[in-house]
Amino acid sequence: MPIVVIDTADSGKTEIVAGVSGQTIRVKSAFWVVEGGVNSLTDVDFQESTSGDALTGVMTCGKFISHEMPADKEGNRSWFETSAGFGLTINLGAAEQVSGSLTYEID
Repeated sequence: MPIVVIDTADSGKTEIVAGVSGQTIRVKSAFWVVEGGVNSLTDVDFQESTSGDALTGVMTCGKFISHEMPADKEGNRSWFETSAGFGLTINLGAAEQVSGSLTYEID
């Protein structure tokens, strides 16, 4: 199962997994930490890269607090998935460093 690093400090959308024609991206697990800056809270959500359609709701994340979407033991559950052909982006409400990783499968 591929792992991608989450490492961005840009406000707005940053693509973290490129889309593959005719394939969906299924997120199996993820964790991230908002590492610092002036804001004590930062909004984070995941979206499809081209359409901008929301894949999660906006999550208001506290600084230096780990946020996790754990994998299930059997590996059958996905937290969310893109539409076929779309990439996956992380969208930040402020220019704050966000670091972590994400596991996914392409199907």
